[in-house]
Amino acid sequence: MIGLRGSGSFLPEDATVARPELHGGVVSTLCSSQQGRTLTFVTFNSKTGNFAVSDDHGQIFNFDMSSNKYQIIRLAGTSPVTCMEFLHSKLNYIAVAYEAGNLIVIDAVARKSVASLHATGNKPIRLLRCHPRHSMLLGYSEGVSYNDQNNLVKSYTLDIFDLKNSCVLRTMDLKESLVDVKFLDSEGKYFGVLFEKRGVVVYRSRDCSVALTCPFPDSERMPAWTALCAFTFNGKAIKSPFNDETGEWENLDEDDGVEPQLRFLTAGDNSMIYMWESPNVYEMNIAEKHNFQSCAIVGAVVDLPVNMQTAAFMEVLGDAASNGNLCRLVVTSTTGTTAVIDAQGVAGEASGTVGIWTMVSDLAKMPAAARKITGIDMSNASTEKQGTRLGGILSGSGYIFGLTSHDGVIRVIDSDLSMGYGHHAGLILMSREPHADLLRVRKYMYMHTRICMCILCAPLSLSFFLSFFLFLSFSLSHTPTNPTLHHYHHYH
Repeated sequence: MIGLRGSGSFLPEDATVARPELHGGVVSTLCSSQQGRTLTFVTFNSKTGNFAVSDDHGQIFNFDMSSNKYQIIRLAGTSPVTCMEFLHSKLNYIAVAYEAGNLIVIDAVARKSVASLHATGNKPIRLLRCHPRHSMLLGYSEGVSYNDQNNLVKSYTLDIFDLKNSCVLRTMDLKESLVDVKFLDSEGKYFGVLFEKRGVVVYRSRDCSVALTCPFPDSERMPAWTALCAFTFNGKAIKSPFNDETGEWENLDEDDGVEPQLRFLTAGDNSMIYMWESPNVYEMNIAEKHNFQSCAIVGAVVDLPVNMQTAAFMEVLGDAASNGNLCRLVVTSTTGTTAVIDAQGVAGEASGTVGIWTMVSDLAKMPAAARKITGIDMSNASTEKQGTRLGGILSGSGYIFGLTSHDGVIRVIDSDLSMGYGHHAGLILMSREPHADLLRVRKYMYMHTRICMCILCAPLSLSFFLSFFLFLSFSLSHTPTNPTLHHYHHYH
């Protein structure tokens, strides 16, 4: 266990002696050297692999993986940190939000602040998400404000910060608190917002218009949502089905446009993970061009092990394109269990592909997970009320991730070295397609068809019956007498 001071090293010099594979892949255990202080948040730089941690007094430490060195870059203050995030456009910059409502951008190399902003209404920022390419941030804040009747009510705001101009570019007023917000593609064109009751809504970054609605299947029981994660975003660029030369629509081949542009995961309080799929690249581009709303559907449902119950945080590790289209996912539950899951046969495949989901490591027996992981209730943040959610509990880069536990310790774990660890390692999780309520669909289609036919055929039916009635009346009035019967009566 490394007690953080002003500077030093944090990785063991000889990994063969430490043998992290016997301890769940833990390569370093970090704690505060000052009595009474705990570490609260961790964030990784997805491009360099470096990471930063903070304590409950506002101190921030920066860790360099290549040199095995760390140093303090921000001294303690009066306001604790609520969340922080590395900037992808500036590799050495870290955006840090404080309880006082201010947002500061710190140069980790120069160890000084380079920008300062405030959220709308000076409310404390609970979640920060960095744009994959540009100097932009998504910041979710919540607080209280006065309504039209001068009554204090809770207010929820999602701000888009422009760090180049040090201003709030756009503000979204939300009707309810959100669970998480994530950019869903590598270009940052779309970001998803997960609400606890409404579910997930996907917006366009350019104007905050709705790009995807995600109606939950009626055949499934909708849970209270707890976690969101961008899964795969390598949709193939397909050819257009419209031929400009002939001016006609052509049928797409079997391999053209079958892969959705976006795949993202949501987890609920029913011990299940739902994989959502968007339309393909061409359809998404057409919808964006005309500012239409598309629809995402549930492509797969994965059951978590019984010891996990509710997933609190999810993070994708590594690059599926460079790992044989194998997607690795780390999931932290509210019970303190952390699992590393590999999803095979999903990335690069067509819509509706369920894949094979394998639990490669079960970190429930780790000392960090013996206590309840700091999840939804955020009980490790002494300044926060019960039920407030913060960002920065789970973060990773490549196949290494950091995990903040309830005891104020951060463990840096190599997921490759953790493979095979734990009781449920090697367990293939149950995965399926969502239940289809075919009877309801067929009944609706049957009734809809009957109503449409009645409406369309009512004039024809009326004229037919009138014609048939007139014809029958005319036939009865002009029917000749049966001669055989006439002669029979006459004979008798």
